[in-house]
Amino acid sequence: MTEQSKLRRGIAVALTAAVLLPVEGYLAVASSAVNTVSAMRASALLTNKDPQTMRGIRGLPQGTVDAAIAAKPVDQRIVNVAMIRDVQTAGASRIAPWIDAVTRLGWRDTPALQNRLYVSATRANVADILDVSDALLRRRQLMDQIIPVLATVETDPSLRKDFVRRLSSKVNWGGLYLQSTGALKTPAQFQARYEVMMAMQQRGLRLDSGVLIPNVDALDRADLPALAFELWKSRRPGITSPLNDVSFVQAATNFQSGTDTVPYEWQMKSGQGYNASAYVEHGRGSLDIEWNGRGVPVFAEQRTSATPGRYALDVGTSAENVGDLSALNFTLVCAEDATPLVQDARNPKRFATSGAVPCAYPVLRIAGDIQAAATPRHIAIDRLVLRRVGTANEGA
Repeated sequence: MTEQSKLRRGIAVALTAAVLLPVEGYLAVASSAVNTVSAMRASALLTNKDPQTMRGIRGLPQGTVDAAIAAKPVDQRIVNVAMIRDVQTAGASRIAPWIDAVTRLGWRDTPALQNRLYVSATRANVADILDVSDALLRRRQLMDQIIPVLATVETDPSLRKDFVRRLSSKVNWGGLYLQSTGALKTPAQFQARYEVMMAMQQRGLRLDSGVLIPNVDALDRADLPALAFELWKSRRPGITSPLNDVSFVQAATNFQSGTDTVPYEWQMKSGQGYNASAYVEHGRGSLDIEWNGRGVPVFAEQRTSATPGRYALDVGTSAENVGDLSALNFTLVCAEDATPLVQDARNPKRFATSGAVPCAYPVLRIAGDIQAAATPRHIAIDRLVLRRVGTANEGA
């Protein structure tokens, strides 16, 4: 290496050192400032009223905040803490200019999004509320707090269309949100949920069982069986008779696969001394009841779509099982009334109400008869047909 080259190299090293030393010093200060400010991010909320926490944010030196912002001017976390410090020291009038800056910096910081949600609420800007809620839910953040808010949004017809559009775009939180029926409290919210789910299907989106079943159950528990039935029937448009799955074929499929069911499908029961199941053999379905003859257990039930009136029930069973039918109780159950179906003395396979069922959507319940002798029984029923009587088509 020539002397000239050595000289040039020495100059370069000296210049590099002269430049890097201040830079290293700046980076050390900036890094410390960023860490100091970032440590406050979780509590940097406009809704945080804790005095000790707020004193900590107010106590951040202005120079530290300025250094952190200078080091990371597009870091939403840093800007959000700076906003809270400014609001705490100068008052709420400082929110507006800061929140606009925070808004332009993205969707990733949860405390910043919480502050945006708060400001959107105070401004009654529901579109922004939906946007921010969407951003938080996509990251599975604050779901317990946001889901009740959206359940209220559903009830506003002017907002429902946009809400349905978002859900129909298959956002990653849509299924979980629709399964979360616990936030539905008022009749208006239940009605709105029904409207949302029907609108989604009208847009061509198929609701899977994981979404459909919790909502049908929720509507049924809320004493809205008409809405529950229509929502369930939207997946089974061929249902025309009051009692579904009269030959137990679907019940057998559900039973064997362990699929969850809704009240408008057969609910099989089991307990000490009894068991009800459904199976298909040689292409034919059957309800199979094994019972030790003790007590009055409920073996199976299904909510029907029957309307008030008188009804008859025809029971299909083998000749050897006919004698055991007298050990069963068939009852149409309303919320506060139970209307028994009485066995016809001339036709032991037919049961009929002696009076009118007083409600719509009664439950058909199959139970043991307390008057039956405590004798073990095995009863197989391959068909149940419920029909209204006392009308022009009686006996059809």
